[in-house]
Amino acid sequence: MPLIPDRDRWLLEACLRPPSEARAAFAAWRDFADPAEMEGRDLRLMPLLHANLRRAGVKDPKLAWLGGQAKHIWLTGALRLRSLQQGLCTLEAAGIPVVLMKGAALLARWRAEAELRPMGDFDLLLPRERLRDALGALQADGWGGPAPATVTETDLRRFHALGVPGPSTSLLDLHWRPAAAIGDPAHAEGVMSRAVGGTLNGMPLRIAGLTDHLFVLLAHAFHDTVIGRHDWVAEAALLLRHGGEGTWDWPLLRGLSRRYRLEAWTSEALALVADIALLPLPRGVSSLPRWRLPFQNWELTRRGRETESPLAALARRHGGAARGLISAGPSQPPRERPASALRRVLRQAGPLADFAELRSEGFNAGQDHGGGSFVQGWSVPEPMGRWTDGDTALLVLRCLGRPGERLPLRMTLVPHVPEGAPGLAVSIWAGGEVVSRRGTELLPAPFAFHLEGALHAWRGEAILPVWFRFEGLPSIRNRVRHDWDRALGVFLQRIDAAMPEAFPVLDGVVAVASPRAAVAAWSGWGDPEPYGRWTIGNEAQFHLRLPDAGVLPGRLRLEFVCAFAPDASGQAVGVLLDGAPMTRFVLSGAGATAAPGPVPGGRLDIPLPPGLRHGVPLIVRLRPERPTSPLSVGFSNDPRPLGVMLGRIVPLP
Repeated sequence: MPLIPDRDRWLLEACLRPPSEARAAFAAWRDFADPAEMEGRDLRLMPLLHANLRRAGVKDPKLAWLGGQAKHIWLTGALRLRSLQQGLCTLEAAGIPVVLMKGAALLARWRAEAELRPMGDFDLLLPRERLRDALGALQADGWGGPAPATVTETDLRRFHALGVPGPSTSLLDLHWRPAAAIGDPAHAEGVMSRAVGGTLNGMPLRIAGLTDHLFVLLAHAFHDTVIGRHDWVAEAALLLRHGGEGTWDWPLLRGLSRRYRLEAWTSEALALVADIALLPLPRGVSSLPRWRLPFQNWELTRRGRETESPLAALARRHGGAARGLISAGPSQPPRERPASALRRVLRQAGPLADFAELRSEGFNAGQDHGGGSFVQGWSVPEPMGRWTDGDTALLVLRCLGRPGERLPLRMTLVPHVPEGAPGLAVSIWAGGEVVSRRGTELLPAPFAFHLEGALHAWRGEAILPVWFRFEGLPSIRNRVRHDWDRALGVFLQRIDAAMPEAFPVLDGVVAVASPRAAVAAWSGWGDPEPYGRWTIGNEAQFHLRLPDAGVLPGRLRLEFVCAFAPDASGQAVGVLLDGAPMTRFVLSGAGATAAPGPVPGGRLDIPLPPGLRHGVPLIVRLRPERPTSPLSVGFSNDPRPLGVMLGRIVPLP
């Protein structure tokens, strides 16, 4: 089985071979040079392709477009290089040692050749214990990234790098491990200790040694089995072509390959580079007989498969264990039930203190501590939350309460539904019943997902498990097509629980759009606007709490800013209090010309039932009878089914 398909091989040969062979390879690949059909992995090679075709004297109408792409990539890289230098200065001022890897190391070694390589990000290796310091220093200087406190020891064990966005669309990849394929901390320590001196635009710095550079590149390419990028071949050819014979440490390369069970891959990959670029294999690198490495052979040839045989799965576990990956344990059974998944994962979970707590003010996935809660199937932390990554994901939160206690939950999610992806369906279980949503039910984003949770007992405390399963995620073939390196499902922003202590107290006016009322606007509401919130759909719930002491109110006044009427008859709304129907009222305009569209609001007083006790919660339900989207009646582009806008709730004697 070839490591790369013919289409990619022809493109690489056109980029790397001498003139006559490059012309022949370009002729074979030329039909794929269509801007509408080309993929990101192809576009990355356009500067190298354009330069080599010009050297080969190729005259072709498509060369002008290729040159435009090359110029755009070069200019973007030049702007990003300034940001890299700014980031390096910031880290140096903070006393954080850094080693440049991959593209950044190429720039420091061979600037002219490296500028033919796209610089989407810059990879920096730093000590694991200094990552949070680096994030804090960069963010103080205007860079982005997750809050340093949200990156936990669990994240550092599970992941290898974090992207930090900066100016000019630049991105610093802060690595505490050089490659995702290798989880052994000793590998990172070795790369840092063997780093050599260099300069970038006159700035002294440390860069990965040439042999480490090549091994990290090969390890990265081995792990990069999903998006199918092959531009690593061009970078490896550049290293082999420009690295002097005396600069290599081939015993080190063989030792690293043997230690991390990558001998078969290293041999195969270097042979591929030599064949495509017409380079002689360096002395000191000998091909290894594949029959002596059965597990490595199975793991290598089955990379990126949708399904795998038991032998391939065993080979993958052996390889992962040798490389120190924490995911090298037993694989997940197909169609595993959520309760079984919870028991299986908790057997390997860390201390209870690593889990975040679901408090009365909710759980903010982008700000709250407790990365240990993201026990399976999650990506790296981001400023606003985390993405699921894979067919299933499991989140575990500590929670005050008793095991078995039921808890209404609201999750704020953003589904990943890019153009060209199949329809997404998600099922969520939080200890109770499984609730599912499909397709358009997940829109508009962010989407509020409501379900009932049930607390479980674990290690003497109550926990809330939240399990996600996805159907319709892009296949590996589709992810290769669109250059998606992760199997994203939903982006979790926050989880709120209907805890009475979090609800606004009726000891004064409650402004529905205020931050204080965010938890109270439980379901069926739009985002806060200057004067209130719109009801969205057929029912909107608002949670309140009576005062703990003093005189209790006898009535509630609902102050409506306006309503959206589908026609001249206005908008009729039913009002319920704790599930009991209280009244029905109609908001309408002065005449037929007032609709469809907004109509004036009004006030509605509803009596509270006698016998209510201090501190008890109340639920106000509004049920618009004809929620209507402004888009459907040609009023505006708003697709939301609007009912009424509630501005304030006022307690009255």
